[in-house]
Amino acid sequence: MARDVSTTFNSWSYNTSEFEDVFAQTGNAIPVSSVEITLPTWTIGVSRHITLFPGKLSIRPMADGVFTFDGSRNTLVKSGFLSLDPRLAMEIKTFEMIFVRAGIGNWQQIKNFDNGTDWSYQVNFGLGMKWKAIQIDYGLTDLGNQSEALYSHIFSLKGAF
Repeated sequence: MARDVSTTFNSWSYNTSEFEDVFAQTGNAIPVSSVEITLPTWTIGVSRHITLFPGKLSIRPMADGVFTFDGSRNTLVKSGFLSLDPRLAMEIKTFEMIFVRAGIGNWQQIKNFDNGTDWSYQVNFGLGMKWKAIQIDYGLTDLGNQSEALYSHIFSLKGAF
């Protein structure tokens, strides 16, 4: 999958007249208008459906990598031109209707107080149920990293006809 293939330009401006006092009281800088350029991103992934017991139990291991081309990012693999953020996941399906999912990604190197570094990562977990044309999914994810941000609960409902 390719995103922003031709490069995306975003521009915005702020109307801060109502909030200038709040910014001044809290010591925050008043934002200014800006332009952002989003360079292309490529995601390449593979998965394999493995049936353990037909109609009763199957697994699907998955791996993908997000390639960005805007210089060195805080990812597992980085260079001056290209950065790679690898992701791994697994889905277990039972009776063609109950799904258990888990994944890991968003690897970042975090600087410690002692000037050392540790690796941070994002763990995701999910459950799903499909009955006829209706599918309900729940995901639990930590949008920051495994220790600093609160967990997010994501629910979705999908219907087909």
